[in-house]
Amino acid sequence: MTKPYLATLLLAAVAASSGCGGGCSSLEPIPGGFPSAARTPNAGQVRISQSGLATVAADPAALLGGLLGGMGLTFDVPASCGGSTPVCCPGGNPQSPCGPIVIDLAAHPGDLPRMELRPAQGASRLDVTVRARVRSQMDIPVTVPLVGNCGVKIDTMPGANPDIKLDIPINFRQDAMASTTRIEVGDVVVSQLTSEDVALTGSFGCQVASLGIGLFIGTLTSTFSDAIKGAIADQACKACPSGDVGECGPFATACTDNVCMRADNTCYQEVGITGRARGANLFASLSPGTSGAMDVYEVAGGYATSNTNGLALGLLGGFRPAGAARDRCGPAATAPARVTIPQSAFFQGNTRPDTGAAFGLAFGLHQSQIDELAYSLYDGGLLCLTVGTRTVDLLTTDTLGLIAPSLGNLLSKTGAVAVGLRPQAPPTMVLGANTFTTAMDGTVTVDEPLLDINFAGLELDFFVSIEDQYVRIFTIVTDLHLPLGMQVNAAGELEPVFGDLAGAFTNLSVKNSEALTEDPAQLAMRFPALLELALPGLAGGLGSFALPALGAFVNGVFGKRLGKEGVRLMALTAIGGAFLAVPALVQGRTEVAPRAVGGEDRAGHRPPDRAGGRAATTATGAGGRQPAADSSHRRPVAGTAPPGPAR
Repeated sequence: MTKPYLATLLLAAVAASSGCGGGCSSLEPIPGGFPSAARTPNAGQVRISQSGLATVAADPAALLGGLLGGMGLTFDVPASCGGSTPVCCPGGNPQSPCGPIVIDLAAHPGDLPRMELRPAQGASRLDVTVRARVRSQMDIPVTVPLVGNCGVKIDTMPGANPDIKLDIPINFRQDAMASTTRIEVGDVVVSQLTSEDVALTGSFGCQVASLGIGLFIGTLTSTFSDAIKGAIADQACKACPSGDVGECGPFATACTDNVCMRADNTCYQEVGITGRARGANLFASLSPGTSGAMDVYEVAGGYATSNTNGLALGLLGGFRPAGAARDRCGPAATAPARVTIPQSAFFQGNTRPDTGAAFGLAFGLHQSQIDELAYSLYDGGLLCLTVGTRTVDLLTTDTLGLIAPSLGNLLSKTGAVAVGLRPQAPPTMVLGANTFTTAMDGTVTVDEPLLDINFAGLELDFFVSIEDQYVRIFTIVTDLHLPLGMQVNAAGELEPVFGDLAGAFTNLSVKNSEALTEDPAQLAMRFPALLELALPGLAGGLGSFALPALGAFVNGVFGKRLGKEGVRLMALTAIGGAFLAVPALVQGRTEVAPRAVGGEDRAGHRPPDRAGGRAATTATGAGGRQPAADSSHRRPVAGTAPPGPAR
């Protein structure tokens, strides 16, 4: 699911909207692919500007390594057993590995730029020029007519011009059938390789033949050209790791050698992020029992422009719930209405529309995509989380006892607590400016959040470990407002930070509290302060997100509504304002560094899953027998199969 470096760099921002915090490697293939009719053109729009391209070109080793498919700065010479001069085919047998060829991109005094990236105005093409010193690590086997088997040694360093030059045109074409953007590599031109750089080794006949090495240069450059073109093109092809064409989606007809193929015998491409995200992977540390899923599709398509010295891509976007009905912990929701989104002019220039400042990389995500994300998270069961004492230290029976003293009647010792989040409707999520204020003592607080999240009628089930069994003792029903910002920490990682949580919980009520003697209305009045203190622990449990190394330290995030189209801009700004990066796939995947939170409490007990635990029925403690809870609210013992989500 990872694609060439440049295209992935352009699409990096999508991970922020696709739940890729656990790493895009956590996505699995969607059976049958994402429905084409469920994709929305221009749902996302991405641009890398002139200054952004310059920053990328300043680190050519990273870009070239990605374009060569993880081969780094070496690549094997492909075997060619036909023609008058077979290469890497001794005795008629293809040899692999062969070479390999080592590419040295280190700049020396007086060198021309190691890399140039030039968008071709109006052509949807990026022209890449690379200058490098090249050598063969081992002699390359070659069969010379009338001479036999020889070796080819390549070393451009001693020659009059130590560089060879690679000119690589990368075209961004629209697939008429799939409406996606295809990456097509044109003819790769290898120049400045001369007879001074190449020698034949081996027998006396090989050394004599070396005098006519110039005749062989054309064969050698053609071999290099084909190898580089093939290596880049292969990275854009969609893979089908299981060998099942069903992983490819509706526009492929075969899975050949684990590559999705179309009817015209070309590979099928989906450049971006697509797959099924499961709660068991995304929240393995925070909430191991979450079992829902959603399908993600944020793939280049619709348009690609290479104007005004920058490169812009439209995205086909969509989110769909993919969990079973039992994974959802509230009633079924209605999917957001489909919308038509125009191509935005904001992503055709090289300055920020809100400030006029230059940027390097930015992306826009339409509000409708955020609405689809919220709906899919909810209806797919991914928001049915259960967190315990090891995630939030305050979640103990001692803390709850301050608010509900009668809880002590059920306990013989301090016990662990787990809280189950049971949304009853999709949240509303709106992007904001992600601004912060710094107090005199250096404390940084969220001023305007990046994401303003609101739940209505959220249910919070509280479970207590009693005699090694988790028992539900009450349920809080509340509206919840979560202002969530993103900061970059000293390690260069994104960290979620909650804004002011005073008043985060409103319209509280308590139910299912039959095991306690306190009046539900009194409990509802006491709980907001405790809940607001516990919330920051959830942010810590979400962990931090590592940012890619892009040649600049990232120091900020911003979100901005852009115009009447409803497009929203979200990006990370780099020091000096020269580059904007985003937390996502640049050379493979987004890494996540979650806080070390296990699936057990400190006593070694496993908290209930989404519908686990059991309702409190009867218990005997210092205060005697307590009233039985309504049997309609009973839950099974943790670890047994739940009858279904609690309503």
